[in-house]
Amino acid sequence: MPPHAIHGTVCDRAWEVDDTGQLRTELGPDWPFRGEARQSFQLEADRLTMKLSVHADHAAFPASIGWHPWFRRRLDIGNPAELHLDAQQMYLRGEDGIPTGERTRPSPGPWDDCFTGLRHPPEIHWPGALRLRLEASVDHWVVYDEPTDALCVEPQSGPPDAVRLAPRVVTPGRPLSAEFTLHWTASED
Repeated sequence: MPPHAIHGTVCDRAWEVDDTGQLRTELGPDWPFRGEARQSFQLEADRLTMKLSVHADHAAFPASIGWHPWFRRRLDIGNPAELHLDAQQMYLRGEDGIPTGERTRPSPGPWDDCFTGLRHPPEIHWPGALRLRLEASVDHWVVYDEPTDALCVEPQSGPPDAVRLAPRVVTPGRPLSAEFTLHWTASED
């Protein structure tokens, strides 16, 4: 969606594993500043923890980071997914679909919106199958639940177009970092 990097500048770039086990990629030709993104993953019996950071090579620049996970509405067992989201605010969108910076009380879904001020971590529940709690060190969540077959719950360091609305500045030696954990438990209800 030019001129916006709707899914970031590294979503379609190749990542390489370094000697510490981290994945790394350069920010690429679509980003005007030199730097790299780094990711790591830790899988345990009941959770997956992901860490993401963006690093500046030589000069400071604005940045925003986050994840873009999609979830099936229906699993092979149980009932369709139910999203539990308790947010204090959501961003209003302009005609281009991008947040304007103005906030309001959340409206009823379906959504393609950014939320902030969550009272509890978002949870996706597939009754009779699975509960998935999403915890992140960031304070913005984009929810896209308009499709009938999937939903998306994205933790982000800022709203879409954050570089313009609420930029975080990355400097050499001071990266922008975040952590995202998916906790799962079986659900029999």
